[in-house]
Amino acid sequence: MYEWYTDGTWRQKACSSTVTVTAGGGAGNRSNARHACDSTSQPISWRNHEDVDVIGEIDTGDTPYRQAVVNCVVN
Repeated sequence: MYEWYTDGTWRQKACSSTVTVTAGGGAGNRSNARHACDSTSQPISWRNHEDVDVIGEIDTGDTPYRQAVVNCVVN
């Protein structure tokens, strides 16, 4: 998870461990990055980065991100 700073940079605040996920594993078969909020006083832009590698397949190198504004500040 990356937090947006007013100096125009994204800074990593949390990272999940590498997980091997099997097909059809259901909702419990995932990797999560989490960090507690130090304050909820102001909206902050957050984004995540997912890198999915399929075993035995060529990786395209795409870097998908999802972004949201949330009232959560991490020091």
